Amino acid sequence: MDGERIQYTTHGALIVPDQPSIPSIEWAGVVIMFYTATATFSTYFWTKFSGRIGRDRMILLLVILGSLFQSLLSFSSGTTDFIVIRMIQTGLIAGTIPLVVSIFAEKQKGNVIGFLNSARFAGNALGPIMATSVLAVSNLTSLYLLISGLTLFAFKFSFRCPNPNERSV
Repeated sequence: MDGERIQYTTHGALIVPDQPSIPSIEWAGVVIMFYTATATFSTYFWTKFSGRIGRDRMILLLVILGSLFQSLLSFSSGTTDFIVIRMIQTGLIAGTIPLVVSIFAEKQKGNVIGFLNSARFAGNALGPIMATSVLAVSNLTSLYLLISGLTLFAFKFSFRCPNPNERSV
């Protein structure tokens, strides 16, 4: 990575230019805005598209592809590659959240939705701790592959395979 270095912060590891300048700081804001736009668009798009192929199949597709793109982050060669792969991954994973919540909202179990929300907040708190711990003894490639593996492991034991003859709405 010529002209770039990895900077470790309390929010994770970032690939940053050796000498940050005002344009790179401005571009950082644009990148964050693109992540937000990607997440917003994909949440709407994947939810609407799930009506055609079924909610369960859509969740299955999005989680597997999101994990694949998480793994691809380990092969990014620079800032631009990282940003593009991460934006695609964000677009895939952001759409799963409303689909998963809709499963529990459909059953009208308030305590289950509360547990799901609590688990999400616990993940937001424990994620950076786990990532920092892994980076203390390993590298970014190991971290990205570990996250992909944990996602697929949790998904395997928490999601039932959809019946091909059944369409969920």
